[in-house]
Amino acid sequence: MHRRAESDRARRATAGARSALLLAALAVLGCTKASRTERSRTEAPEGAAVIPGKTRLDRRAAQRILAGLLPPAEAREDAEPAPSRPPPTPARSLEEARSFFLSGRNEGALAFLEPYLARHPKDVAARRLLARALATAGRIEAAERVLLAEGGDGDELRLRMAAVLAASRGDFPEAERRLDRAIQVAPPGLAARGEKIRIATLLGVQDDPAVRAEMDALYDAYEAGRVRTADELLAVAFAALARGTTGAYQDANAVLGEAEALAPPAEGSWIGERIALVRAGMFLEKYAADEAAETLALVLRRNPWHPDALGLQAEVALSAMDFRGAARTAERALATDPGHPDALSVVARIRLAEGARDEALAIAEDRILRRNPRHDAGNAIVEAVRIFRRGIPSEGRHGEPRKWRTPSGPPNFQRLLADLLVFMHLYPEANLVLAEATRRYPKDPALLGAFAASRLRFGDDETARKLLERAFRRDRFNRRTDNILRLYEEQIDRRYTMTERDDIEVRLPKEDAEFVEPHLRSVIAQARADLDRAYGPVRGPIRFEFFDSHEAFSVRTVGVPSLGAAAVCFGHVITAIGPYLGTHDVDAVVFHEMAHVYAIRESEGRVPRWVTEGLAEWEAARYEPASTRYSVDVLAAAEDAGTLPGLADLESAFIRARNARDMEVAYATSAHAMRYLVERFGRERILRLLRAFRDGREIGPAVEAGLGVPLEDLDRDFRAHMKANLARWARGFRPRADGDRPADRTFRKAVVALSAGDVATARTLLSELVDGDHDGYAPRMILARLAYHEGRLAAATTHARKAATFRPKDIAPHVLLARIAADLGDLSAEREALVAVFELEANAFDPAARLLVVAEAQGDAALRDRAAARARAIAPLHPATLAGLALSALDAGRRDEAVRLVDRAAATDALDRGPPDTLALLARAAHRLGRDEQARTWAATVRSSGHSNRAVRLLLEGIGDGGDPSASAPPLQPMHSPKTTLSRLTSGASHEASSSAWVW
Repeated sequence: MHRRAESDRARRATAGARSALLLAALAVLGCTKASRTERSRTEAPEGAAVIPGKTRLDRRAAQRILAGLLPPAEAREDAEPAPSRPPPTPARSLEEARSFFLSGRNEGALAFLEPYLARHPKDVAARRLLARALATAGRIEAAERVLLAEGGDGDELRLRMAAVLAASRGDFPEAERRLDRAIQVAPPGLAARGEKIRIATLLGVQDDPAVRAEMDALYDAYEAGRVRTADELLAVAFAALARGTTGAYQDANAVLGEAEALAPPAEGSWIGERIALVRAGMFLEKYAADEAAETLALVLRRNPWHPDALGLQAEVALSAMDFRGAARTAERALATDPGHPDALSVVARIRLAEGARDEALAIAEDRILRRNPRHDAGNAIVEAVRIFRRGIPSEGRHGEPRKWRTPSGPPNFQRLLADLLVFMHLYPEANLVLAEATRRYPKDPALLGAFAASRLRFGDDETARKLLERAFRRDRFNRRTDNILRLYEEQIDRRYTMTERDDIEVRLPKEDAEFVEPHLRSVIAQARADLDRAYGPVRGPIRFEFFDSHEAFSVRTVGVPSLGAAAVCFGHVITAIGPYLGTHDVDAVVFHEMAHVYAIRESEGRVPRWVTEGLAEWEAARYEPASTRYSVDVLAAAEDAGTLPGLADLESAFIRARNARDMEVAYATSAHAMRYLVERFGRERILRLLRAFRDGREIGPAVEAGLGVPLEDLDRDFRAHMKANLARWARGFRPRADGDRPADRTFRKAVVALSAGDVATARTLLSELVDGDHDGYAPRMILARLAYHEGRLAAATTHARKAATFRPKDIAPHVLLARIAADLGDLSAEREALVAVFELEANAFDPAARLLVVAEAQGDAALRDRAAARARAIAPLHPATLAGLALSALDAGRRDEAVRLVDRAAATDALDRGPPDTLALLARAAHRLGRDEQARTWAATVRSSGHSNRAVRLLLEGIGDGGDPSASAPPLQPMHSPKTTLSRLTSGASHEASSSAWVW
C-alpha cells in the first residue's frame, strides 16, 4: 500500500538504522608505490604545490589528516530548546480565532471563543470551532457539552462529532447512542453508520452479522453513487478496513484518497483532519512508516502542535526504534493536551523500555486509563507490567503469587501487548498471547503476521510460513508479511541451506558453505561448551542463521530491512550477518550472542539490556581479547561533557541515544561495567544477579539481592573506576569542541588553518600545544600525519610514538607506524606496529591480512597462523585469507585442503586487479603446491604492476617470471586504494578503529 510509488522507492533506498554493534574499519591495506620510499624527507608530496614560506595541501588531504581526531560537538539534551507553546495572546475576532486554532495557537483561540459563544450561543460554526479547540486542549467532556447544547441533539454533524469524542474516552455505549440519534436526525446517516462500524472494529466484533450487513450497505451505497461527501467516503473506508482483506484495504486507501481530495487536510476542516489521521494510522499498521509520516505532515505543516497528529507521529518514531525522537514528539503533543492518551502511551512505553516499570504503570493507570479506560496501549502497558512481575505477590485475597493468565481484549490490544512483551524480551509470554489471540481472531491479518514472527523467533519455520500465507491472503499490503515471505521464497529456499548436528543448527548460504560452515560450527561448539561449564548446560538445539546481506538478516529478524545490528538472540535462535561482508569478527559475535542465551535463561528474559550486553561483551573478550570494547575516544568525550552514564542511567542510555556515538557510549560503558562487576564479585555472584531479575525486581533491589551492595554505592565505585581508567587511557590534553580554555581555542585555530591548507600556521599552533603544557593525543596525531604527508618520516614516527603513550588503547598511532615502516621496508618495525593493532582491534580485516603477509615473509608460521585465523573470522572467502589458510594447511600436511583453498581463491572475480599482497600470498601458496605456472603468472602480475614492498618481494623470492602477467587487465592498484577490495567489504566505525584510522 503506497501513498506514492516514489515514497516507497525512497524508503527502500534509504532504509537503515543506527548500528548497535558498531562495525570494523575496513580499507584495502598495504603499501604505496615503491617510489615513495625513495622520496627525500623534505620533498613535497606528489600532487601538492609548494609556496615560498608556506606549504599548502588540498582539502581531501586535510580531511584525511584530521579524520577521527576532532572532538565531537556534544549536542547535550539539556542544551536543546524544549518544546514551547506559542504565546497565548487572545484572538481579537472570530476569523482570527479560527486562524489561531488552525495554526496551533489554541490558547489564543479559546480565550476569544469561550466568551464569544456565551454572547452568541446560536452561532453554530463558532460552537463547532470551540468544541474542537476544547478537545485539542484535552477538555473532552466540555467539548461534548458545547456540541450538544443549543439544539445539538438535532444536528447530525454535532452529534457525530460528540460521538467521536465519547469514543475517545472509551464510552462506546454513549457514542453509539449519539450515532443512532444522528442517523435518526439525517437518514440514511451513512457517515454515522461508518462511525458505528469503526467502534465495532475497535471492540473486535466487526464479524457480527449486523455489522457485516452495515458494511455491505455502505459498499452498495458507494457503488450506486449515493456516497458524495468526504464524511461519507470516510464511512466507506471504515467499512473496508473492518473487512480486513487485501481488496478491502485497497478499497480503503482509494476511498481515503478520494475523501482527502474533497477535504484536504491543509484546509483544517474537522473531517479533513480525521481522514488524514485514519489514513496515517492505516499506513503505520502496514509498516509503511514513511507514508504515514508523509500523511501526517499534511496536518503538521499547518498546525505543528496538533496533538492527535503528533501522537501518531510519535508512534511512527517508536516503530523505527527512534525512542528519543518519539519522546520529544510526544512531549510536543502533551504541551497542547497534557492528558493525551496516545502521547502518554508513547512516553510510558519508553519508560517501560528503560526499566522504569513503576513510572510506566503510574502513567498508564493514573492518566491514560482514567481518561479512556478502554485505551488499548494503556491496557497493554498495565498487562505487560503484570506479566513481567508475575512472581511478585498480588493483591489476591490470600496473598498468593500472581498467576500468569492469557489476557483478553480486542485485536489491537493483543498486538500491542505482544509487541511490548517482545521488546521486553519475554518471547515465550508474547508467543502465548499471540497464540490465544489468533485463536480468538483467526481472520485478523495483523495478529497472524505477528504470530508468524513469533514462531520464527522459536525457529518454527513451518508454522510461521503457514501463518504468513494466511495473513498475506487477507492483507497483501502488510510490508512485514510481504518482506518475510519474499525472503523465504526468493532467498532462503533457493540459496540457503540448514544443517543440524550435535544439537547445533546452522543456516547459511549454500555457495561456499564448505569453506565457511565447518569453522562456524567449531566456534559455536566451543562457545557452548565453555558457557555450559560457566552457567550450566543449555538443553536443546541452538540455531544460528547467518545471512550474507544486511537486508536479508534484518528482514529475517524483524521483518523490515532497517535493523541497526549485526546479530540478535531470541533465546535458542540467533540471527546474524555472517562473515560475508568483512565488517566484523564473527567468531567474537558467536560468543557474544551465546552469552545472551544463558543470560536470558537465567533471568527468564528479565535481564536489563546493559547487564546482558555488558556480560556478552565480557564473554566475547574472554574468547578474543582484541574484541574488548575500550571506546576511549567516545567515553573520554562523554566524561568531558558530563554525559558519561552511571549504572543507574545505563538502561536509559541505550533508549535515549541520539546517534551512533551515544549508542557506542551505552555499549562501551555497559561492557566496562560488567567487566568491573565480574572482576570484583566473580561469576557466581553475577549468576545470582541474573537470577535476581527473574521475579521482576527493579535494578536497585536486584543488585542488592544479587551482589549484596546498594546500587548507589556500586554506582559511586564504578564511576571512580571509570574515571581512573580514562585517566590512564586518555592522558594529556583533550580538546573540547565548545571549550573556552586557551588551549581549546588554539587547537580550533590549528584545525581551521589546516582545513584551509595553511600548513605552516597549523604546525606552529600545534607545536605550541605539544611544546607547552598541552601535549596530547590529538595534536600529536595531527602532527604525525602531517609529517607523513610531507614525507618527513622520522618526525612522523616521533609524533606517532608519543601519541601512542597518550592513548594506549587506540590503534591509529600504530597504523601510521606500520605504514611508515612499510615505506621504509623495515619489516621488524612494521610487524611490531601491526601486532599492536592486531591485539587491540578484532574487527579490522586489513591489519590481520597485512600481518599475515609480513609474518610469512619473515618465516614466522605461528604468527601467520594467528593472523590467518583472525582474517577467517572476518572474511573467510577473501583470497588473502584463503591463501593464508592454505599455507597453514600445507605446514600441517593437509595438502588436499590447501588445493581446495587455492582453487577457491583463484576463482575470485577480478583477482588480477587485486592488491599485490594477496597475489603474492597466492603465488607463494601455489609455488609450495608445485603449481609453478600458476605461481609465476601471479608473481609476474605483481612485478609488472609497479606496486610492491619488501614483504611482497620476499614472498616472491624463488618464483620465476615465466607466467603471463595478464597484460590485458588493468594494472594493480596501490594497496591503500579502496578500489582493490576483493570481497564485499565496507568501511564503517568501530571501537577504536574508525574507517579513517586504517585507510589513512
